[in-house]
Amino acid sequence: MNNQIVIGVDVSKFFSNICIVSPTGDILSESKIYHDNTGLKYAVDTIFKFKFHENQKYVAVMESTAHYHRIVHQYFEKSGIDVIVINPLQSSSIKNLNIRKVKNDQTDAHRLAMMYMFRVLHNNMEDTPFIGALKDLTRQRADIVSEKAKFSNKLIYLLDQAFPGYRKVFCETRVRSSLMLLQKYPTPEAVLSARKDTLKKILGEGSGRGKNSKYAETKATQIIDTAKQAQNICIERTSFAPLISMYASMMMTLLDSAKVLEEQILSLAQSNDTFWNNVQLLTSIPGIGNFSATVILSEIGDISKFKKAKQLVAYAGLDPGVKQSGNMSKSSNKISKRGSVYLRKILDTCTHVAIHRCRGSAAGNPVLANFYQEKKKAKPPKVAQCACMRKMLDYIFAVLRDQKPFVVRSPDEHLTLMYEKSTSTAA
Repeated sequence: MNNQIVIGVDVSKFFSNICIVSPTGDILSESKIYHDNTGLKYAVDTIFKFKFHENQKYVAVMESTAHYHRIVHQYFEKSGIDVIVINPLQSSSIKNLNIRKVKNDQTDAHRLAMMYMFRVLHNNMEDTPFIGALKDLTRQRADIVSEKAKFSNKLIYLLDQAFPGYRKVFCETRVRSSLMLLQKYPTPEAVLSARKDTLKKILGEGSGRGKNSKYAETKATQIIDTAKQAQNICIERTSFAPLISMYASMMMTLLDSAKVLEEQILSLAQSNDTFWNNVQLLTSIPGIGNFSATVILSEIGDISKFKKAKQLVAYAGLDPGVKQSGNMSKSSNKISKRGSVYLRKILDTCTHVAIHRCRGSAAGNPVLANFYQEKKKAKPPKVAQCACMRKMLDYIFAVLRDQKPFVVRSPDEHLTLMYEKSTSTAA
């Protein structure tokens, strides 16, 4: 530590403030640099001007600020400077280092350097280029799906007024056949003005079943009957038709974009044998498919950075917050939600599939489903599902750690197996 020159870097959108601190804690230089070739070269040249030992070491400390820190991080590393990226929650914990209430970019850069000097930092492990690329793709797809839900709500708002009863025809308004129909025939009048064969063609193409399929015939008949009934009670506004067509078109674009991204994600995942083997291991857990396993692995990254399942739970933000002071201790604490929201969302989906029945069939994981039902007797359903999500993370951690497929076992079977292992080890 005494041989290191520490550089605190407070990253902004277009520029950064750097504070260079000597091994003894003295400020050597403070400057503002822009994120371009000239600014970054000036920063590195300034840093390397200070040398107190033959084998001088340099370490830069910066916060993880969306994507803005990545250019500075990469440039410094290529220049031979070690880089530590920390969670902003860590730096905020030392904001009262001084008595005076001073908050600016220069003091923030100095505080980051001093945090490293005080050894109160936990380095965020940066993703490899492969994991980083997968994470970018999976998160962008999740954002697109979220946008699709927003436009779907707006579309429903308009259809309830312009086309009453339309939502009863389709299981989901945002299915492709429904959207293709609404693009051309957004109102009851438009539907009734079209030929039935035309409607069947659109519905058949949208569903992928063909014009002469039973699905196309049934839906065309239903939509015509619904349009006749809606014609007398719908709200008439000239704005409805263009808005419905526009939202339907936008949702079609989002659907196509999400599909393209999903294909690219799976193709990239399959290009790495080690990663794809882990994907196949995770799919042995009921409720997890190839795509969801890819998302989970891209969010977790290197499983070796977690020594215990509890650390993975905390990383996902599923650990309970702790509130205790003196004799006061709050018993009903909410989860911290300090981890990856994308990881929690995909875990929620996978857990739901594992513990609930689908079309009359049994739950994917009967043991976890029984655990959910027992929890639900004393807790609200969402709290019970959150407990199951934590169990799911335990499964994921064990499968990746042991590199063995998941096997559904009851608690008694698991205890018996643990006892047999301990007995054989002792022998």
